[in-house]
Amino acid sequence: MKRIFTLLLALLIFSSVCMTAAAVETADNEFTVKRTARQDGKTNGDFVAIAEDAEISRGVGGDVYALGRNVIVTDDDKLQNIAVGGANVNVSVKDARNIYAAGADLNVRADNAAGVYLAGLGVTLTGDATDAYVVAGSAHIDGNIKENLVIRSDNVVFGDDATVGGRVTIYSKKHATLPDSIDSTRVTYKSPSLFGKNADAQNTGGAPTGIRRITLIFMVSGVVAAVLLSLGLNATRPEFFSGKADGFRRRVWGDLIRGLAAIIVLPVVAVALLFTVVGVPIGVLLAAAYAIVLYLAPVVTGTVLGRVIFKRMNRFASGAICVGILKILALIPWFGMFVSLAAALYGMGAVVGAVKFRSHERIENAKVPVEII
Repeated sequence: MKRIFTLLLALLIFSSVCMTAAAVETADNEFTVKRTARQDGKTNGDFVAIAEDAEISRGVGGDVYALGRNVIVTDDDKLQNIAVGGANVNVSVKDARNIYAAGADLNVRADNAAGVYLAGLGVTLTGDATDAYVVAGSAHIDGNIKENLVIRSDNVVFGDDATVGGRVTIYSKKHATLPDSIDSTRVTYKSPSLFGKNADAQNTGGAPTGIRRITLIFMVSGVVAAVLLSLGLNATRPEFFSGKADGFRRRVWGDLIRGLAAIIVLPVVAVALLFTVVGVPIGVLLAAAYAIVLYLAPVVTGTVLGRVIFKRMNRFASGAICVGILKILALIPWFGMFVSLAAALYGMGAVVGAVKFRSHERIENAKVPVEII
């Protein structure tokens, strides 16, 4: 559980940095949002990239954060933490403190890493690491793990030279073929179940199959509904999302702060109004509006991020992709709670900021010049 929390916390930090790094940019740090992101030279501080294609290969003195379709990180020197996500992720470094990666296809190698935490459809891990945690549809382990290895996958393949100095814990319905270099007495198999709650080998304590199916249907329906809402909002309010995307780097902190204030203050005001005679209808309407905006907030966040990350892509496709990814990430235990919170803060702040701006605009337009005689 400690390793799971560490992985999810690191991914949360990665998501937060990607959304707010523009506000903390310094001379030593480099932050870039564009279609293709490549280093011009060595970065002394942190390097943060949100791009369709990101390549970091010129040296980074601090941490590396990258999000995109194709992400490549290579370095012959020592790096700090690496947190990357994308459809295709390739990491090949000499020395790193910790490596956090999530995506569809992950290929990670480090000659020396303290911890490696990976989540993807297909994961290949080589090199040397102190500890490793892998969640994958298919996992190929061909490295040297000095201490403990934890894998959640129904398709685990070990290389002939793979070694593990400590314990190996595999959450899977199938037993993997172990090479001679791994002591089978150090390997423990556990049967996985939904939401990371483990049942024993006889599935004792696992959720009933019917409940799991109903839960899965609701989860898929939620993702599909969010994507459809994104398409509708993009069709009816394209100017809102284009404006938010254009000013994302300048206004992201303001939107997050407004979102935090709105999430805290609006329910308090709504409840307070319910205790007054004349304020009950207003309180009910405010509570209903709050619930609707809170539900739409992650959709707004994903749609804006789609415009920011995939500038040249069709606005409907970019919004649908990012909203779908956000909703899927929100389903991950523990981590999903933080993703939902971050998306709600920004989305709520963006909507509140737009209402405030339009109200101010109407007031300005309503001003009638008075001629003094």
